[in-house]
Amino acid sequence: MTDVNPKTLKAVTYLVPDLPVEIFETFMEYLEETLKMPSYLIYESRWRSPPIDRNLFATGEADIGFMNSTGFLRLLEEEKDSNVELCPVGVVHENPMVGDRAVYFSDVIMRSDNGHEYKEFHDLKGHKFAYSEPNSMSGAYIILDELKNQKTNSSFFADIFQSGGDKKSSHLKSIQMVLKKQVDAAAIDSRVLKYFLLKNPHYEKELTVLTSLGPMPTYPIVFRKNLSAEMKTNIVKALISMPKNPKWASRLRELCISNLMSTTMELYYLEKEIRDNIKGLTLKPAYY
Repeated sequence: MTDVNPKTLKAVTYLVPDLPVEIFETFMEYLEETLKMPSYLIYESRWRSPPIDRNLFATGEADIGFMNSTGFLRLLEEEKDSNVELCPVGVVHENPMVGDRAVYFSDVIMRSDNGHEYKEFHDLKGHKFAYSEPNSMSGAYIILDELKNQKTNSSFFADIFQSGGDKKSSHLKSIQMVLKKQVDAAAIDSRVLKYFLLKNPHYEKELTVLTSLGPMPTYPIVFRKNLSAEMKTNIVKALISMPKNPKWASRLRELCISNLMSTTMELYYLEKEIRDNIKGLTLKPAYY
């Protein structure tokens, strides 16, 4: 059944705390003002995407959402009668390598005082490495892709530590593990690292990016599939116009967002290509 005239706009984000909740609050404040309807935001930090048995889109408790791309593709692939579809708008986060593409990178970080020892990814051979969780595009998949491209596997590292749970990302904990010298290096979502350093500028001199791997597709904005076509169209038009509104463009710049641009499912084929390339490969962590 399609909602013809929903009275409120209900949103959920699965990307907090790695990304600041202020990003998603700002989007919903803007949509509330532009669409002239009350909006609400739930943030769920236990998962990176909806668990099958707690899918707020299936129950009608969420109209729009923000989740990681791996979880979004899982919903489309594993649940043939999926309750979500892509909102064709991508968030462009400030990064000199991004340009005007809705992509991001994985920053392989180390302590700056190890700069004499590590010059390129290959120098991490035999050292301790941390990543967020097994289904993390930026924490695990892209690292496996790089290892395969270098004709090696997870045995390349002396020890591998998983900082988060199997379904819960913890890029922030991975950063702390590097700072505390518990590991030599870690793979961090480039957006997470940027926000971390903005809030903790005193760590800028302590951390160095050894290399950046990617690009990878930005987190998808998704619709509840049976949301009315009129509402979907209105939301897309509003989001695409957001960077052109001086007031809201300023808010976006404060959040290090440079643009909101049109996207299609083709963007997420980037992830499928990487996943196909690493099929059968895993990182073997010692849980931390």
